[in-house]
Amino acid sequence: MILLFGGSCIIDVLPSSEFVYGVTSLHNLLYVLRANCIDVYTTTDDYTLLGRLTLAGLVGDEWNDLTSSLLHNCLYVADCANRLIRAVELQGSVREWEVDGCPCGVSVTPDDNLLVTLADSRQLLELRLDGGDWLHRVQLSADIQRPWHAIKLPSGQYVVSHSSAGCSGLPGQHRVCKVDSTGGVLSTYVAQCGSEMGQLNWPCHMSLAKDEFVLVADSTNNRIVLLSPTMQFVKHYVGSLSHPCRIHLESARRRLYISEIGGRVVAVPLNDYLKPSCTSVRLLPVPKQFRLSV
Repeated sequence: MILLFGGSCIIDVLPSSEFVYGVTSLHNLLYVLRANCIDVYTTTDDYTLLGRLTLAGLVGDEWNDLTSSLLHNCLYVADCANRLIRAVELQGSVREWEVDGCPCGVSVTPDDNLLVTLADSRQLLELRLDGGDWLHRVQLSADIQRPWHAIKLPSGQYVVSHSSAGCSGLPGQHRVCKVDSTGGVLSTYVAQCGSEMGQLNWPCHMSLAKDEFVLVADSTNNRIVLLSPTMQFVKHYVGSLSHPCRIHLESARRRLYISEIGGRVVAVPLNDYLKPSCTSVRLLPVPKQFRLSV
């Protein structure tokens, strides 16, 4: 089953020369992480740029990431270069939490904690969203060589995407694993790197859909893969994507946001069965008179 979302099914959110390091949504706004700031857009049909949250000391890094919590009204930035989590409250303050490794991926768990993927030490770290206190640390199995991102399931298990010690284009394992609370592998989707159906090449980011289905950014293969709760292939989303690096599923509006390495962000409207619906909208030009800072 291959499902195309090319042509009129893609919304170009913002063609840009600025790199994208993360994307999330909160309170009907879209947040896009750039090199040293977060751009804020409406999620209405025109996707107007409202302003920019500048973050002092943040630098562009391939492994930065962005997520958000509705309960805490807060954005969370993985700052890999400085080994920090930056909690950006929408009221204006920024708190910094140190972590003992490169935080290359972040996600919010079903029990409202922050799940941080530490690539270098092959660990998952759960933090309290309100204060950054360490709650739980998971040492991943030795065969998970280079974890890039993790999400937690309502069952308490985790799904981890990883590759070999390097990243795209290198031989070795490129797979998605379901692991238990001790880091042991329960089930996997594929193993060897490749571009055929049933293979992955740099699965760098994921998003949790309903009923524990998982969307995977299969970056070097320029596609999104949908996996079942048992880590079985369901379908590919393919089309005019170029190295998707971060994905975010906005469940309430059934919209999948996909950021690409080159700077573009696309939004794909989905129906209840995670199939794209066909709508085409482009963003308005950047309104320079708006400027926000924190």
